[in-house]
Amino acid sequence: MSNNGRNEEEEKALFSHRLEIRRIFIDKFLIGSFIALFFFIGNLVIEDYRRGAQKREFYTQKRIEAVVPIREAYTVMFDKFDSSTVSYTEKINNLPPEYSKLTDAFVKALAKWNVVLSDEFREEAEYQSWIFEEFNQLDFTKGAKINKDSTINEIKRYRQFSNELNITFDALCRQELGIVEDKKITLFKLEKWSKKKAEEQGAERYLQVNFKKWKQLYDK
Repeated sequence: MSNNGRNEEEEKALFSHRLEIRRIFIDKFLIGSFIALFFFIGNLVIEDYRRGAQKREFYTQKRIEAVVPIREAYTVMFDKFDSSTVSYTEKINNLPPEYSKLTDAFVKALAKWNVVLSDEFREEAEYQSWIFEEFNQLDFTKGAKINKDSTINEIKRYRQFSNELNITFDALCRQELGIVEDKKITLFKLEKWSKKKAEEQGAERYLQVNFKKWKQLYDK
């Protein structure tokens, strides 16, 4: 074989070798790029999840900070209504003056933590505040002058109704904190009124509508 033939073969081999090296380099570069991209996206996902987890943890903590004092204010208010009406079989009175201070404290607790509460919790809690405030407007002594036994029976029904509301509110607080409730438990649902309807018809009407609804369910 002539020198020219050998040189040509060597050049072809060298060219082929260079192409192979280039291909290997490109393949490794692409693989490296894909790996880098994979880790980059993975880090973004992890970071996004971490931020989301931190945000969820923050709001969970804030809701705990909100629900605990709200539940405490509600409990004190409910206990005062319950303890003030338990002895009405002996002597019928209206609710004591301090009861209105406790309903005000509950409303203020709701207003203070309003921004971190869910819409459902805020709405249901507001409905309950209307009812417990309206309890203070009931004149039990007036009815007792006409028919004491009938008035005593009505007071008992209001006490049972308030206890139903207390059970419902406790479940609502647990739900707000992410505690799963037993789905078999049937909770009383208050009527959903808009603020406009509430302003037009008033808290007294709202109380009576829900009290009647509860009695119909209770008497079944």
